[in-house]
Amino acid sequence: MLKDSTWKIINAFERFIKLGDKSIISSYTKDELEFVMNECARFKSDPYYSAVERRYSELKEEEYLKKQFEFQILLEPEQKELFKLLVEASRNLTHQNRQKFTAIEYMGGSDIIHPGLLNGKIPAYLGDLNVLASENLISKGSGSQGTPNFDVTPKGFKYYEQLKEHEGQPVQRLESTMKSYLSSDVFQQKYPSAYQRWFDAEEMLWASDSEKQLTTIGHNCREAMQEFATALVQLHKPDEVDKDITKTVRRIMAVLKKQAAKLGEAEKELLESLLNFWRAVNDIVQRQEHGGQKENEPLVWEDGRRVVFQTAIVMYELDSSLSIKRN
Repeated sequence: MLKDSTWKIINAFERFIKLGDKSIISSYTKDELEFVMNECARFKSDPYYSAVERRYSELKEEEYLKKQFEFQILLEPEQKELFKLLVEASRNLTHQNRQKFTAIEYMGGSDIIHPGLLNGKIPAYLGDLNVLASENLISKGSGSQGTPNFDVTPKGFKYYEQLKEHEGQPVQRLESTMKSYLSSDVFQQKYPSAYQRWFDAEEMLWASDSEKQLTTIGHNCREAMQEFATALVQLHKPDEVDKDITKTVRRIMAVLKKQAAKLGEAEKELLESLLNFWRAVNDIVQRQEHGGQKENEPLVWEDGRRVVFQTAIVMYELDSSLSIKRN
């Protein structure tokens, strides 16, 4: 028994074969093309069928190369995460401002320095860099004073592309990127209390009795936002900041006001939008914490998902915007 979607594929194939439009095949997956080839063998003599065969062969070859590519590069999970940070940092700079990464080793640890990284640096084990270099994902060198430096290679950018493709569909990749960001050592070191409150809420969301804990989820998200705002105040030290930790909108406003003095007009508008976003998330989190009593609407699981997800997004966007060194 064929699925409706499969019949649509075949019908589209037959319709477009009559019209002579070959562009339709670009939207087919390899499996869909294979199915069409089997079910529509009567069109074998048609030039369009030959185009389908060629496209199928191309996709099959691409799939094989992807598998070979990934199989040949063996990295530990931590090394993959480090590598993704390096590629994204490189892409944070315009082509004209591109520069090499610098590795600094000191007593008790080592850092990677680069303006595209959040806060300009991240802690890293230099042995992981050696592994990345052995896979030709980065090219190592040294500066005028012998300081180790490196850059991402073309093979490295291609490997990054493969990693992202394997993370799933676009929405899944964005969600995966955001969760990886929040669970990173860098974020947890800057906002330990905020992360722990959010993590507790996220765990409750997937528990079997999550609907019984919807107000607790809201409470944890509200505390996460308060702790996050407090950490930003301590980090950026704005003038005339509200001392009341529950006044998160005012406290975030003070942080953004200080940061805005260093930015251009477009970036100021972005920060204003982030403040409005923070205000909106703050409202839905408070509604969640109070069980929707003001609106006289009972809470459902989707309300819990929304506050957990939006709390993560607003922390992600604010930290990213305030941390990156723009060039």
